[in-house]
Amino acid sequence: MIERNPFLALALTTLVGIGIIIALYISLNDPGPPPETEQERFDRVHTVFVEALAGGAAWSGRVEILGLQTNRTAAHTPGWQVTGTGGACDASGSYTIRDRPANPLAIMAPHSQSDTHTGELAQLLFEQANARAVAFNTAPRRATDECESGIDLTNDRWNPFSAFALAFADSNRDGLVVQLHGYEESGGNTSQGVEVLIGAGLGASQRVNASLSLCFSETLGGREIRVVASDAAASNAQGQVLQVQGHRNFVYIELSEELRQAMLSDAALRGGFESCLIAATDA
Repeated sequence: MIERNPFLALALTTLVGIGIIIALYISLNDPGPPPETEQERFDRVHTVFVEALAGGAAWSGRVEILGLQTNRTAAHTPGWQVTGTGGACDASGSYTIRDRPANPLAIMAPHSQSDTHTGELAQLLFEQANARAVAFNTAPRRATDECESGIDLTNDRWNPFSAFALAFADSNRDGLVVQLHGYEESGGNTSQGVEVLIGAGLGASQRVNASLSLCFSETLGGREIRVVASDAAASNAQGQVLQVQGHRNFVYIELSEELRQAMLSDAALRGGFESCLIAATDA
């Protein structure tokens, strides 16, 4: 019979206890993996959107980890809708991608609430032009009682809104990323009397802008059209992202309040507008 050594047993017990304490200390103080950088998250969201635009459904199971969710859209515009999971104040934006075939247009309304009717127009143009995609802001541009923090997507380089614009441009080299904005005329507005302002900013093509200007002047009932080098177009985050990656298919359009209201109720007027967008994809 082997006699137990009480001192050895105590030593072993002590060592085990020390080991457990060390393991707990390491576990409690381990910072874990480094936080994801803005660039890394942007790249992951961009990849998901590229895969979504390529077709299929495999990508849809990987969006939740990015704070996004997906749904199939209505039968008259079959495709996918991607939104954030954070409710009404989620700043991720809303994106609808139509199944092919579709015209290579992405209609974007980054200020769909504050620029009156631009969100409604974007949706109508998406449907009427058989466009491939439409995108809106979801959180308001400025803070409200319901949403304490607003966000201007045109100033946010890292938002999914920018990742989507780049993914669409990467996937549709001959397509257009079209942003709709509104402006209010005033006595001090140098563009008073102009109905459509086309921004000559970053990511834009002079050829495309010239094509749109000529076409709009012919199809929008003689309304005045102007191509301008505006600060808003030059500082637009989505235009900057596209230009850095070598794209020249970003279109920045400001519409007067009168024209926005007219286009809402006049399908023929919208038809002239969307026909110019489609024609410009071949410019």
